[in-house]
Amino acid sequence: MSCRVKEKVILTMIDIHAHILPGVDDGAKNWEQSLQMARLAVEDGITVMVATPHLFKGRSIDLSQLNTKEIILQHVAQLKR
Repeated sequence: MSCRVKEKVILTMIDIHAHILPGVDDGAKNWEQSLQMARLAVEDGITVMVATPHLFKGRSIDLSQLNTKEIILQHVAQLKR
């Protein structure tokens, strides 16, 4: 008895370096730009995007502050909505 197994190949495109969170570094300036970046990524076949904001003083929009974990997680939660 023979058995044929049909395999389904799922390709995943992952962007592992994206400055998609608005206002925390030199990437997206506002939520509209963030959403536009996300839309373009989907159009390009990207299915997973890793937000990689700068943490260092002087690399954020407010040059006097560090981007804290809390600030970054708030932006991630907002973008997921």
